[in-house]
Amino acid sequence: MPLLGTRAFGGSRLWRLRLFKVQPARGPALGLCVRFCLSPTCLDPSSLGKWPVALPPLSCRAIIVQSFGPFSNDQFARLIEVLEIRATYSKPSGKTEMSVAPGQSRRRFTTIRAIGALILREMSTTYGRSPGGYLWLVVEPVAAIALLSVAFSLAFRAPSLGENFPLFYATAYLPFAFFMELSNKLGGAIRFSKSLLSFPVVTFVDALAARALLSLLINILVFLLIMTGIVVIFDLNPVIEPLQVVNSFAMILVLAGGIGTLNSYLFLTFPVWKRLWKVMTRPLFILSGIFFLLEDVPENLQFVLLYNPIFHITAEMRSAFYGIYNPDYITPVYPYAVGAVTLFFGLLLLYRHYDELIWK
Repeated sequence: MPLLGTRAFGGSRLWRLRLFKVQPARGPALGLCVRFCLSPTCLDPSSLGKWPVALPPLSCRAIIVQSFGPFSNDQFARLIEVLEIRATYSKPSGKTEMSVAPGQSRRRFTTIRAIGALILREMSTTYGRSPGGYLWLVVEPVAAIALLSVAFSLAFRAPSLGENFPLFYATAYLPFAFFMELSNKLGGAIRFSKSLLSFPVVTFVDALAARALLSLLINILVFLLIMTGIVVIFDLNPVIEPLQVVNSFAMILVLAGGIGTLNSYLFLTFPVWKRLWKVMTRPLFILSGIFFLLEDVPENLQFVLLYNPIFHITAEMRSAFYGIYNPDYITPVYPYAVGAVTLFFGLLLLYRHYDELIWK
């Protein structure tokens, strides 16, 4: 009678076990027990003729496969090809136990391939199927900047800085729009890729990295197109500081990446938080310095605005395009620190509750 072995398919902590037939080294096969977490699952020897049988997805830190009868070395070798397995054989009882430690599967560049595949999926589903497609990525911010420029030009002769309305609003609106898009994209990354996260080669880090990378590349391209168009159309000659532009994008990436990663856990665990987050972020459009400079605000309100990390980002981007504007209140450490802290806790919560979220 054939003895049953296991073959595992799974990610860092989630394993799918499929049982297949192997020949015992000696003696009859009395049965097989698969113990995961605290609940043992024992298989009746009478059901051996019905194999292969698929067990439900298992979620635990260690899986113990116990056979009533010894395995041969070559059978262990077949399992070791897939996982790192610690095997012990008890002579008095004649039992062989295998302890399978999750997180030891060989990925071999699967992360890069998984991220690439997720980016292509994101491009085809999010932008490829909508009317207008990628054209809206440029049209929407251009329309917003044009509307702000026309509206405020009717009330004021010139913006708070310089003489060109589109340049003034673009330097703050585009970073703000990038932050909102990236944080929202990452907040829904786990839910969007939930069907793919059950595959062993795709992890939650791949889903987050794919959305972050695609959003970064798209927003950099949109930023270059719009800013180049404004400079050419209005015949401007701004003195641009490239390092400050890069620093602004880096602050957005860290801040939005951290907040979005934390929200990706909170949105799935507490669905009401998604609605609350939308309500809480709506005032940011006014409080992030898109329409004004900090110097335009009364002194008793300035310290309140500086608690908003996005305000530091928009001010940094404006100072990159206006050489005469060098505010001393910009603190890049603040957005970086907020982003790093939220990223740490977001990754920690996802790592600890990842299995529960994707099967929720």
